[in-house]
Amino acid sequence: PGDDQATVLLAKEQALESYNKKMDESTLMNPRGMQEEAFKKLHHTLSDIVEEEYKNVTILGSDETRDDAWKSIQENLDSLYKRYFEENSHRLEKALVAFGNVALAALILFVLDRISDWTCDWWSQTCQDLSRVMFATYMALIAYIGFHVYQLVNERGRLATASAAAELWKEMMRLSSVYLELIQRAKWADAKVFAGKAIAQISALASGATAAGAGKAGKAETKKDK
Repeated sequence: PGDDQATVLLAKEQALESYNKKMDESTLMNPRGMQEEAFKKLHHTLSDIVEEEYKNVTILGSDETRDDAWKSIQENLDSLYKRYFEENSHRLEKALVAFGNVALAALILFVLDRISDWTCDWWSQTCQDLSRVMFATYMALIAYIGFHVYQLVNERGRLATASAAAELWKEMMRLSSVYLELIQRAKWADAKVFAGKAIAQISALASGATAAGAGKAGKAETKKDK
């Protein structure tokens, strides 16, 4: 009886480890989660594979002992499935959370661009150049996020996408509070140095864009003269 129990425990451990390993590999291949029906199908497929593996495991005792052991394994597999199912549902809701920083950057640039439209674009060439750079940047970021949203709609439908978008907004608000707290903790002198470097880099980008535009215009005028 002791040997019988030992082989049963070993068989259970092997079956559960096999299921966990295969499920972990599948979830790693789908970091944004799987549709509910696809996930259920995956569970049934893995359960069948584990059952086939179990049939080749040596268990001392009667057929009744083997059957009882498999029933116990099935109950444990169902419990594991419920846990993995909840994790998968959570990943589905968080499918767009990874774009939190990108979305927040686009929103900040959009707001700054609108502010510059009302404050200095109408009289400052530098503001106009910065506004163009900001516009091009946040439009590129919006297009990048929009592409992934489009893919999500095609894969999971509008309802799931709306839920993921709501989680994205929550993540943006969370990041905003984190960054504001970091800014408040930072020394003012460090903030001035950082701001100065940022403005210098943006000004350099704007100057480069302006120079490139002037060069194209000059070439166009030369062609007209010819």
